[in-house]
Amino acid sequence: MVHSHDYPPVERFGRFFDEFRALREVYGHVEEVGLRYTFGTGRRAVIQDREFMRREGASAREVRRRTLDSVLFHTLRAAGGALGSRADRIPAPVRRVLSREGRASFDPLT
Repeated sequence: MVHSHDYPPVERFGRFFDEFRALREVYGHVEEVGLRYTFGTGRRAVIQDREFMRREGASAREVRRRTLDSVLFHTLRAAGGALGSRADRIPAPVRRVLSREGRASFDPLT
């Protein structure tokens, strides 16, 4: 059994923002960002998703349709990761808007 949530795009972005903010607060992680890195990472992830769908028996039509979902997912993850791991540089009112939890704070453990 697989546990997952199917959030709308805005909520999915907010969840990624919160997750990466937490990684920054707890571990000091800052997500790497740059056109080459970000597009390369996203492209590889979409290719892996497509390969997985094919292995699981998805039709060519289904793979094409679900590829758009994969691109959106990985794009939102990259954006949420880039911003969330730099939440300390974002004004608190903006953090509140970006956060799925509506949390404006940034509280590093270290």
